[in-house]
Amino acid sequence: MKWIDGAATFLLFALGCVHNFIAAPLSYDSLSTTLLWFVTGGISLWYASFINFLWLRNETSVWTRVIAFLTNSILVTFTILFMATKQSWTDPQNAILIGPAAWLMLRTVVRRIP
Repeated sequence: MKWIDGAATFLLFALGCVHNFIAAPLSYDSLSTTLLWFVTGGISLWYASFINFLWLRNETSVWTRVIAFLTNSILVTFTILFMATKQSWTDPQNAILIGPAAWLMLRTVVRRIP
């Protein structure tokens, strides 16, 4: 299971890179507050992945696990609220984001998944 956790964490980081380095330049022509606001979404994915990498490196730390759980819970909740607000339940980017975040949220609670 550890390799799946690592892959999910890396996927969060990669999604942040795609968000900031591909989607942002394609969506905005010049520097603006809306561009900067858009980029914060990618930055939040980077921070979430960094927190999950820390948890994976130190799985015995209760505090690291709690912080990773809270981070992933907030990410899953925000993604669901975003999907509900935009009525974008079938957009593939939402499933690609919610999948690894939900997996990591579950793994911080359930240590052994058969």
